[in-house]
Amino acid sequence: MIGDQQQVEAGLASLIEQTQPDELMVTAQIYDHAARLCSFEITAQARVTVAAWWRYSDGIAPAALLRGFTAMST
Repeated sequence: MIGDQQQVEAGLASLIEQTQPDELMVTAQIYDHAARLCSFEITAQARVTVAAWWRYSDGIAPAALLRGFTAMST
């Protein structure tokens, strides 16, 4: 997914709705370390927002949204 937080939220919600995954793994091929961390922060916040929306919309969130978010950055 590419874009700002709202675009990532929309893409994440759509992906999860379509695939119902048990977990998500996130990677970013971004050379600049600070930019890569910023990308992971945007994704982590989008996950929190989408999970909250899902809980309030029908009460059942897919497992991928309920798990914590871990980003590995080297």
